[in-house]
Amino acid sequence: MSARAALNDAADCGVLVRLNGDNLALKAAAKPSRDLLAKLRKHKPEIIALLQHEPALHFGRAIPATTVPAIYRDAWNQLRRQRSGPFSDPESRRAFDAAGRFLAEWTSLALRFQWAPDDLFDLPRGDKTCGLIWFLNGEDVRALGPEHGVTISGRIFDKTTRAEWVYLRSEGGDR
Repeated sequence: MSARAALNDAADCGVLVRLNGDNLALKAAAKPSRDLLAKLRKHKPEIIALLQHEPALHFGRAIPATTVPAIYRDAWNQLRRQRSGPFSDPESRRAFDAAGRFLAEWTSLALRFQWAPDDLFDLPRGDKTCGLIWFLNGEDVRALGPEHGVTISGRIFDKTTRAEWVYLRSEGGDR
């Protein structure tokens, strides 16, 4: 097993691993298993080196992969392991954090309203639209319906067009 595999195992168990100086800091809802702690201890120097050189490995909310519904699990894991591509580290962090908060708070409604993995996790590609997670740009969801998601700031994501609603005021100005 490698240091990266140990970090992935920790994330799958809902354990967030961060640097605290030259030590590892663990954050979890429940005490990590002895097996996981042994893996992390065994690979501690390599994990520290990874975290120092790849900050994206230790961002976001730790959510156990087992708590993510099966329909979203592949998309969640792909986002969690996103390391390259056209996205900056801050963009990836915002998307990952938003995804963690969304999954923790809105999963039951998303399932009831039949939000597909692509509706949530689709990556932005050039002029093409993206899923709700990337649309959030780090914001939280305030409301979720069968066809729309509303952010805290009031921006509205249309699931069908994957675009933001823009209101035209009677005075002729856009909102």
